[in-house]
Amino acid sequence: MHDSIDDYLKNKARYGPEHEPVPAHAHTCGECVRFTEEWRKPGAYRCSSVYGPDELTADRKACLHYWDRAEQEAAEQREAEERERERLAAWEKNRDNPPRPAEWRRDWDEMTGGLTGEMPFCPNCHEPLYEPERCFFCGQAILRDEKLTEYEKPPEVETMDCLRCGGKDTVEFVRSKVNGHKHGGCTQCGMRFIE
Repeated sequence: MHDSIDDYLKNKARYGPEHEPVPAHAHTCGECVRFTEEWRKPGAYRCSSVYGPDELTADRKACLHYWDRAEQEAAEQREAEERERERLAAWEKNRDNPPRPAEWRRDWDEMTGGLTGEMPFCPNCHEPLYEPERCFFCGQAILRDEKLTEYEKPPEVETMDCLRCGGKDTVEFVRSKVNGHKHGGCTQCGMRFIE
């Protein structure tokens, strides 16, 4: 922890010059977005900046990288309100449109680094469909066809042997229609898995 410029200069090799406390600064570290609680040590705080100090107190003078937490939260609130206003305006514009069939596209899966299975998207705003009747984002009514009805059916439960307790066909799992991942658990020992 650096309580003064002198203390900082002793550890200059470890921390960059941009993280030195600015004595004339009106703000403190506790008011900064980067002031975060250390999850391994509850009650201890650190700077989440790459080269920031490992230990801080809320009353320490802020460095040159001070980022106002209250200002950031207000900006995020304004952005959320603006997105909601745009969404409601789109609903107002599209709610009386005739139903259209969903667009079916394959999306990118970051976990596997490849394309997923086909997913339904809104034909109007091209966002993923979270509800089968109407798009959450723009209000476009969705035409229910055989493909959408089939997509909504719950996946079939499959079984396999448990790798933990050795039970035969005791693991019940379902396979995702979108990315093929399997998840379930053993009815005998309680082991849970996702693959």
